Amino acid sequence: KSGKFRVKSWDESGADVSLGAAAGTHVVSKIDAISGVRPVIFDSEEAAFDDWRSERSLSFGADLGEESQSEFVSNYLDGRKSINGIVWNRVSLDS
Repeated sequence: KSGKFRVKSWDESGADVSLGAAAGTHVVSKIDAISGVRPVIFDSEEAAFDDWRSERSLSFGADLGEESQSEFVSNYLDGRKSINGIVWNRVSLDS
């Protein structure tokens, strides 16, 4: 996908961003919070959720509580949690 992207800052609330995601105007990026490197951009929450599950299964320090897409969205995508310094953020496609 081409276009201008706006990455949600680490401390930005996800409330308004979530509404846009429902309309299909967002993708998800995976970012190393330490280095700032963005190795992957996903075209759906589902693809990012699958990646989160993979990262979580490899992490020794991950909280192994609930493993649902709603958990991922509320705590990682729209929240402030990370796994091994990796965060997932919504990326807005500017029109």
